[in-house]
Amino acid sequence: MGGQQLLPGLSGFLLPG
Repeated sequence: MGGQQLLPGLSGFLLPG
């Protein structure tokens, strides 16, 4: 994935913006 990591452990949470 990619974008911004909201929580450590996730592959990468994509945040709108």
